Amino acid sequence: MGDVARGRAVCLVIESDPQVRRAVTAQLESAGFAIVVTENPDGAGEYEAFSTNVVLLSMDDDVSKGLRFIREWKNRKSSPPIIAYSNQLTTRTAVESIKAGVFDYIRYPFNTDELILTIKNAFKAA
Repeated sequence: MGDVARGRAVCLVIESDPQVRRAVTAQLESAGFAIVVTENPDGAGEYEAFSTNVVLLSMDDDVSKGLRFIREWKNRKSSPPIIAYSNQLTTRTAVESIKAGVFDYIRYPFNTDELILTIKNAFKAA
């Protein structure tokens, strides 16, 4: 799994909304994950050095930018699984995201158990 940060798995959270970012970060930290945060996918490349184990990507702001990020991220040499989420879940966006390479697409707000289970399943599949 490539755990770093004192033996904890590292989650890269890409979320522009400060309130949602705080909520997601709190859920992950309470579950023992180390967190790296950026506001948009354009800045995510600089976080490769953190040995990210999973990426949580909000698709609420700009679906086309999110899909572009997914395709580019999946083309990297070592690409951790991406879990996309949205509070405006549409079947079309979910299908496009999965075709682009996300591990899973979940609806926000999610409960901590659902989020952690999805992350653990992503680790197993990686």
